[in-house]
Formats: sequence, structure tokens, C-alpha cells
Amino acid sequence: MTSKAKNIFINSSLIFLSFIFGFLGIELFLRQIDTNQMKIMQKNSQDSGSYRLKPNYKYSKSFRDFDVTIQTNSAGMNWREVSLKKPDGIKRIAFIGDSFTFGCWADSIENTFVGIVDKNLSKNKYEVLNFGVGGYGFDDYELILKEKVSQYSPDIVVLTSFNGNDFRDTFFGINKYKIKNGTLVWKKRYDGLPENYHPNLKKSIKLSLQKLKLYGLLSTYLKKQKTELKSTEFKVNSDFYSFSYWSQTPFPKEAQQAVDLSLTHLKNIREFCSKNNIKLVIVSIPYSQQVYAKSYTGDSYRIDYPQTFVQNFADQYKIAYYSLLEPIRQKWYNNPQVDYYVPYDSHFNTKGHQLVGSLITKYLKSLGL
Repeated sequence: MTSKAKNIFINSSLIFLSFIFGFLGIELFLRQIDTNQMKIMQKNSQDSGSYRLKPNYKYSKSFRDFDVTIQTNSAGMNWREVSLKKPDGIKRIAFIGDSFTFGCWADSIENTFVGIVDKNLSKNKYEVLNFGVGGYGFDDYELILKEKVSQYSPDIVVLTSFNGNDFRDTFFGINKYKIKNGTLVWKKRYDGLPENYHPNLKKSIKLSLQKLKLYGLLSTYLKKQKTELKSTEFKVNSDFYSFSYWSQTPFPKEAQQAVDLSLTHLKNIREFCSKNNIKLVIVSIPYSQQVYAKSYTGDSYRIDYPQTFVQNFADQYKIAYYSLLEPIRQKWYNNPQVDYYVPYDSHFNTKGHQLVGSLITKYLKSLGL
């Protein structure tokens, strides 16, 4: 190797090493200053699986151009303080669900859709409770209903099912997460799925990059430079973790297994409610692609999947069932300038929570409340 070639090699190596160490330095710095991450999860004290919210936990953050404040009560609910004993002459309505029910990303407890229902029902007749926990599936709903919600003697349980991932979360079981520093971490993301569902090299690299703080920072910045597409042709994603996976036709075998397992837990919930004289109401929450899709059906999809399976179950057992898909679609198509979801996030914004809260209130009143 000539002297010139050696110099080029050494300089190139130094540049490469400087880039690597610079990248690692930035990543470590971002991890050090990321002190405002929501670390709200804790182990279920009953050692029966799943997890719970930390009690008396407060979290505030400026999130995508608006402020968010979360405050759990002494019982570990994203809600105001409530007594275990039900007040005389009052009917209790308990909401169970995932992060939507929990209230992501409403700016306050009062402006979650459960908070809106609470505002719009008579305080002389009803008391609303919120047991929503992010990341829950139907198995988690069953467990928290039996272990915690039932202690509050609810008269009505409103189970809110999210079409995007509740079936997936149930498929992976009640111990799918481990808790690390108050946050949820997947144990095995594709455990139990055939090899064709496992990520290829490109997907594996992307999943690894997504764990980096620098990736998240750059990704958020780039997304803010784009305009979210609305009213588009529905596109199915074959990834088991994708929301649109659950709306494809023909319906995959693994998806049907997840649905069957979810309906088994729903059946257990129905039987528990019936045994304890609790009225069960099921509300189906759509993901944004379902709302913004131009048409209901196509060659490879139906946007009434997967919620139609829950609706059929509810019809079979005469359970009160309400799908939010059509009401939200109609509201948005009448005024497409108003967004109801946080851009590039699966959750409702405050306006979405307000709309959904008013729709659920109207439905509950139609049941005689």
C-alpha cells in the first residue's frame, strides 16, 4: 500500500469512527435528557398477569403543539378520586379499554371521551369511572374487570374495543410485555406466528432503529414537514402489527385465531357481568384509516373488519353494541377540515375525544340512561 493510499485509509477510518462516536454521544445525550417520558406502568400486585397504572402518578408534557396533563388517583386510575363504596341511589358506569379509554392524548381528564360522558350524564343518577389502561387486550379487560372493577360495584360496564390492535394484543397473551422503568416493552414481538410473518432483514433493522432516541427525534421532525393524507384508497398492510392487517379479505387464519381467542374472553366477560347483574355495553372504536377510507369495501379489504366479529357476537348474546365508525365518518365527511386524530398517531385529539364522548353519551341515553 502506497503512502497516499495509507493516508486515505487512515483519514477515512478516522471520519468513520468520529461519526460512530458522534452518533453514540448524541444518542446517550438524548437518553440522559429524556426525563419526561411517561413511566406510568407497574406490575399487577395480584401476580395474576397483566399490569396496572401507578397510583398518584402525575405527568405533564407538551405533545405535538398541545399540552397534556395526566394524573392518576390513589387507586391507579386516570381519573379523579372515587370511593370504593358506591353512593346510595347512584348507578355506576365503569369504562374499561385501552389507551383510547385511558385518554391519550386529551389535554385533561375532563376532556377524555370518558370525561365528556361524565359531564353529560346527571350527577344525581350516575357516577362514571375510568379503568382504561394503555396496551390492553380482551384478556386484560377480563382480568381487570374481575380483580378491580368489580370491587366498585358497577351497574353498567362499557367495554371499548379498538379495531386497530385489541385482537393482536390478545393473541400475544396476558404476559406479552415486561415493564422497564415504568414503560411497556414487548417480550417477543412475533412469538407464535409462522415464519412468513417474521420481519426480513430490512424490517429487523428498522425495528432496531425505532428503539433509538435519535431515530424518534428525526422521525417526528420529518413527519411534521408532511401533510397527512385524507380520504384515500384503503391499503392493506400484511404486517401483523399494522392496523389495516385486521381489515383485509380474505381474513387470514392467524387473524381469525386472534378473533376467536378475543371472543372467548368476551364470552367470559359477558358471563361474569350476567352473574353479577351488570349490564354490558360494547363500543367499537375505529382507527383513522377506516374513517378516512373512500369506500367501505375493495378487492382486498372491508373496513367493517374486524369489528363485525364483535358485532355478531353482541347480536348473538343480545348485548348492547355501538360502532363509532359510521358516525365519525359522517361527521368528518361533512367537515373534512376538522381532524379527530392526532396527526401520525393512532389516538384521538381533544376534538376527537369530545366527538366520541358526545356520541357515546347519546347512545347510552338511547338505552334508557
